[in-house]
Amino acid sequence: MSNLQEILSSPHSPPEEGGVRPEPIILYLGESGFDNPYGFLIFRTTYGDDEKWEQFMAYLKAQAKRGLEDGGDSHQFERIDWNVISSPDLDGASVDHVREKFRQWIASGDEPPDNSGRFRACIGVDSDSLDSVMDMLEILEEEDEPLDSFDDTALAYVDLVSINEREDYVPMCISYLYPRAFDIVCDPGWEFVQPSKGNYVATP
Repeated sequence: MSNLQEILSSPHSPPEEGGVRPEPIILYLGESGFDNPYGFLIFRTTYGDDEKWEQFMAYLKAQAKRGLEDGGDSHQFERIDWNVISSPDLDGASVDHVREKFRQWIASGDEPPDNSGRFRACIGVDSDSLDSVMDMLEILEEEDEPLDSFDDTALAYVDLVSINEREDYVPMCISYLYPRAFDIVCDPGWEFVQPSKGNYVATP
């Protein structure tokens, strides 16, 4: 069975009443989980403005660093893989196409699967999510606030795309990506990613 098939078939369900949640098969995949890069893969689907993209990445990194520090996981920041997947066929790509490219990356075996959210979901950034970050940056500038200010309005978001078609995707507030969403998509699972305030955040 391929890495991709094993990941897709691993259970991620809430505990049964009066029972214990079954351990997901993914916990037994690969032996280098603590050595693998940390973080979601990023798929860029908009290419109209490189300056905006650089601003987006600066905001994403600042939010990730603040989130990990707040969660007591600051040591993970240096392990985040900021490699952006981009190609001509991703320009204006649908969520389904992003998912397919994500699956191709997993199937390639470039990295052995581990027990993290890195193999459960990926980030898709389209023009709408890019614009949402630009709107947030304007607000931060007007209020003289730093890039790592927590977004309690859930204004700035990316698409968090599940590897499973049935789970689809959710617009995810960037302030909740690390470590909360990264942990939750793997355990306890996608069903614990819930909507809040119009956009989506991951609930504990």
